[in-house]
Amino acid sequence: MVRKIIDAAACVALIVSASLAGGSFLLYRYVSSPQFEEQVKEKIMGQVSNVVPKSIEKSLPTTTGIGLPFN
Repeated sequence: MVRKIIDAAACVALIVSASLAGGSFLLYRYVSSPQFEEQVKEKIMGQVSNVVPKSIEKSLPTTTGIGLPFN
């Protein structure tokens, strides 16, 4: 009886470790693919393009003073 439990646990451990190894390999392949890189670039550029104009508008002065002469 105990032998059957140990054998079942070993089979489950083998299946779990094999699925983790396979899943890790597939995840690595997906993350290193050019399609994933393009998706990440598009997301980042979308967020940056929303933030940059707002921060530029806040930092630019509305009025300026007298210009300094160059010698």
